[in-house]
Amino acid sequence: MRKLSIILFLLYFSNIKSQQISQYSNFLQTAFYLNPAISSLGNNLKILHRNQWTGFQGAPKTTFVSYQSSFFHKKDLKSVSFSSMGGFIQNEKIGAFRNFKAKFSYAYSFLINSRLRVSFGTFIGLQQLGIDATSLDLFDANDPVVDISKTSYMFPDFSMGILLSNKNNFFGVSVKQLFENNWNSLVNSNLSKNKASFILMGGKKIKLSNYTFSPTLMTTFTGGIKPVFLLGFQAEYKEVFGFGLFVKNENLFSSQLKINVSKNIQLSYAHDLFISTFSNSNLNSSEFMIIYTNDISKKTNRSNPIIYF
Repeated sequence: MRKLSIILFLLYFSNIKSQQISQYSNFLQTAFYLNPAISSLGNNLKILHRNQWTGFQGAPKTTFVSYQSSFFHKKDLKSVSFSSMGGFIQNEKIGAFRNFKAKFSYAYSFLINSRLRVSFGTFIGLQQLGIDATSLDLFDANDPVVDISKTSYMFPDFSMGILLSNKNNFFGVSVKQLFENNWNSLVNSNLSKNKASFILMGGKKIKLSNYTFSPTLMTTFTGGIKPVFLLGFQAEYKEVFGFGLFVKNENLFSSQLKINVSKNIQLSYAHDLFISTFSNSNLNSSEFMIIYTNDISKKTNRSNPIIYF
């Protein structure tokens, strides 16, 4: 019971709520989840598994799978425009709670001048929230907040975003969960409502000899929750291996190590350390990711597509 109390306490004060958007440690590799306008040329498959607060019973566990496939518009040779289609599925488990999302994505990207690209993207799909009330140790078996006769609730979800980018810079704005669905039929509380989140993110590539350095910044604004700020830095050597360091304004520090095991496959591992003043143990989290890419930009006879991702 003490561990469950700590988890609930963390969920409240660190603003990581099951009905709000997830935050991943592999930030750039999962930027597509935050902004559907982000896409790359070719086929892209990503598989991620995250264990949060390792060692705590009922701690969050997340599985994320995304796929994108892009294609040029043959009749539009001048602007080098292309579209990307795909989506993602995400499954989260936090104690007795379950959160499943399935989203379809579409993005359209084109050049607005010889050095700048703009992209628009959308997510549309379904979200299902569930609760296994039988696994809860309730103080009051007839607690009116939890209705054991109802196990899940499904509702539509919609997000959209825009991205400005070139080879070395990007800036994106997106809105997640535009449909602020109320799921109080599952949990009888006036607070059981999705909140729209506004996300700003940007990054830059700095190339020096065989090294590429990438400082990044992200802010997330959600109604009723204090803003989240993330500052990150990644370094990569010859596109073979790299590392990253990130810090959030939630006493959270992350480190990342990635390696390209082949031309098309990349492995990435991230480790989080949450500095807590109310727990004697370190609330560590781990995240493992596999990325498969098939880049088509070099296989075309077009000019430089001017793209960041």
